[in-house]
Amino acid sequence: MVQGNSTDAASGLVTFGVNNVACVLSLIGGFILIFGYISLLIKERLFLSESLVSTLVGIAFGPIAANLLNPFEWPGDIQQITLQFSQIVIAIQVMAAAVTLPKEFWLRRWKSLLILLGPVMLYMWISTAVILYFVLGLPLFVSLIVGACTAPTDPVLANSIVNGRFADMYISIPVRRILSGESACNDGLAVPLFYLGLYFIEKGASGTTLWYWFWRVILYEVAVGSIFGAVVGYISRRMLRLSERNNFIDKKNLLSFEVALALFTLGASTILGLASFMAVFTCGLVFAWDESSHEESQQAQVQEVIDMLVNLVFFIYFGAIIPWSSFNTAVLPLWKLVVVSVAILVVRRLPVIVALYRYMNAPLFSVPEAIYVGWFGPMGVGALWYMAAAKLALPDDEWIVPVVSFLVMASVLIYGITLPFMHITIHTINSRSISRGREVVIPIWPSSVPHGVAQISGPLTFIDLPKQTSEDDDPLPPPRPPPVPLAPTPEPMKAEREAAADRADAPTPSSDSIDDIQVELTPHSDESNQTLSNLAMQPEMLDQRGSSQSRAQHPESS
Repeated sequence: MVQGNSTDAASGLVTFGVNNVACVLSLIGGFILIFGYISLLIKERLFLSESLVSTLVGIAFGPIAANLLNPFEWPGDIQQITLQFSQIVIAIQVMAAAVTLPKEFWLRRWKSLLILLGPVMLYMWISTAVILYFVLGLPLFVSLIVGACTAPTDPVLANSIVNGRFADMYISIPVRRILSGESACNDGLAVPLFYLGLYFIEKGASGTTLWYWFWRVILYEVAVGSIFGAVVGYISRRMLRLSERNNFIDKKNLLSFEVALALFTLGASTILGLASFMAVFTCGLVFAWDESSHEESQQAQVQEVIDMLVNLVFFIYFGAIIPWSSFNTAVLPLWKLVVVSVAILVVRRLPVIVALYRYMNAPLFSVPEAIYVGWFGPMGVGALWYMAAAKLALPDDEWIVPVVSFLVMASVLIYGITLPFMHITIHTINSRSISRGREVVIPIWPSSVPHGVAQISGPLTFIDLPKQTSEDDDPLPPPRPPPVPLAPTPEPMKAEREAAADRADAPTPSSDSIDDIQVELTPHSDESNQTLSNLAMQPEMLDQRGSSQSRAQHPESS
């Protein structure tokens, strides 16, 4: 039972209860404050994820330890609370990921995303189900349900991997974005896999069940849900721009607008019986398609605010609801859970990514990058949402909750300590980056181009410098001066002037698409610098040619 505060009228003393609203607020608020005070030390020095620290705090506050936070004694079903809480966290996180990723990413990386959301996700589902069926001895359809629960990569845990000092030091921007984009998409795409196993249990494995699953889940929930979210995102974007043009908005706050848009789409799609996560994803994607919302989201630091508030609170809650008593029973012995967790973490994702990374040569260009993407497939909030939905649909089941909870706990622990281990390992072997052979993409001013603005005839190109692994490597040779061609005739000269003017009016590429422009310079190839030099010196050369021809045609004026 939830205990409350009581005041002794005689003594005037206040007796603080345990597990009431005031106690929960003070614990959570105090932890967020303390974490904020030392967040740089935890994330940037120790490379520990927020989810791991929050889960450990939840375990310490929970019923297994101090018993100051015991959600099992709250009013209502614990699975219903988990379902509602987790879907709010996922919706906000999916919206943030969809808005913060630039439009160029979705246009250029759609082939790689299709591989990750198609064969890779199906492999993760089937491989997990096979391990659970043969090693743990779960029923076949229950194994399919648990495999579907753990198939999507979690956007909350993925954010702790792709952001921060470790990612800035060792991981290229394309790899970070492909992990974020995948985690934003696949939470909704796991809905068909989840309902396939659930319908087989409820309705039996038959052709009628498959047909019902196809039109009910694929055509209605997923397809119509995606269209509904896109329509909501488009209307919201147009209304926001209209309000801005007419000065109807007092103080614009994109963070509150995105959170409200995520909650509205989540609630409306749930009322209509649609795949709510797919609706939220397409809503955020269409809403930020004009790039202005994407830039404003980065300036508003949407992701950082969400991490400090929503994600920390949820993983404290998860640490408090871990069913410790279900981890060592006759049905599920502890040693089998440990073996299954290790097998799933190793086999679930890594082999298929290493096998298919050659077909994703943008952004995966090397085996270390493929291993990094293959290893980091965290299970988190999305798995807990599917777990709660399965338990509510199958109240007599005794496998789903303990198995999924143990897998999520193992995922938070293993992936939470992987970054410190990788940091120590990289320093030990004196390696500079997981993305070997290329650095994080940065804008480079060519050495042969003058720094004056008047000499530039077109947009600069953002390039990748080749990595110099040691001081003994040969430096890049200086670029050759561009050859001076013969003076053209008046008509070609006019065409060149018009082409140079067009290039001068061309828009400069945004910093968000830096990683998509790949130009490699090698010690034996300097055509790129030569091209930039020709482009930069072309207007000055044209002016000299024009003045020379004018003097040749009118010697008396000179």
